[in-house]
Amino acid sequence: MTSSPVRRADFLMALAYATDLATGHSRDFALRSCVLAMRIAEAAGLDREMRRGVWHQALLRYIGCNADSHLLASAFGDEIELRRELASTDMGNKPELRAVLLRALARNYAGLPPAEQSSAIERGIAEAMQVSVPILSGHCEVAQRIAERIGLSDMIRQNLGQLYERWDGGGLPRGLSGEAVELPVRLVTLAQEAIALGEEHGHETMKAMIAKRAGGGYEPALAELFLAQADKLMSGLDQPAERETIMALEPEPHALLDEEECDQTFLAIADMIDMRMPHTFGHSRAVASLAEAAARRSGLPAADIRAVKWAGYTHDIGELAVPVSTWMRARRLT
Repeated sequence: MTSSPVRRADFLMALAYATDLATGHSRDFALRSCVLAMRIAEAAGLDREMRRGVWHQALLRYIGCNADSHLLASAFGDEIELRRELASTDMGNKPELRAVLLRALARNYAGLPPAEQSSAIERGIAEAMQVSVPILSGHCEVAQRIAERIGLSDMIRQNLGQLYERWDGGGLPRGLSGEAVELPVRLVTLAQEAIALGEEHGHETMKAMIAKRAGGGYEPALAELFLAQADKLMSGLDQPAERETIMALEPEPHALLDEEECDQTFLAIADMIDMRMPHTFGHSRAVASLAEAAARRSGLPAADIRAVKWAGYTHDIGELAVPVSTWMRARRLT
């Protein structure tokens, strides 16, 4: 980086990439969903401010997903695999949701004797809602706090507080319904699930599932709009999204960050990485501080000192691809 201001969009794409790792999504999932969501927004004739909300919601929907991941892992085991399965699950379909949770619990307790395993799974299902509601509430709150730290608007922060809400009121944690769920939230939920369902089941089955879920998880008018142009809207989205494409889709004016604002945004990314487990919170801050001090003592140029510090903030981003249940494993690793 030079002393010139840089686009905040670059940092948001880094956050999007990090959340893809932590949630088990495919490469560039958030970026590709941003492209699809913006295409739907254009087809719907949304104004610039509403499109701005859509663009940010698509990239940042899951930035709070690391909050209390250790609790999710403790309850269900491999939280990344669980999130991967939930991405294509109709959360309002109780039998379908129960089946996903049962598979996760069976994996988590696979090493127990049969009688103990059965008892543990029954207990896990009985406690699922008690465990899940505060975790999902935490995801929303943390997403909003991160958005505030990197300077995003009240509108965008409000949208991030509704990421699990549904058109039919069957979402969590507040059970909002209809137009009480903000339009960017409704649109991005549809776009992201269309991509996830297409990857899991193929294009034609995806369309059938979207149609079936209209009026449940999705606003009927949005689902109808999408299905009428699905082939065109989904074109090319089986390929990685280019940085230039995402940058061009951001509605103007484009936010620029100076060096101090970049530093604060790097710090927010560090905290987002570290919040997965109690024993790692603050780790990246400490690494960055120590590395910066060592670089300064070594007499490196100011630009190198800055680069070392920022590398310290982000050095563990790849760790997000490994389930918390593995990091917290009490026994020796296989």
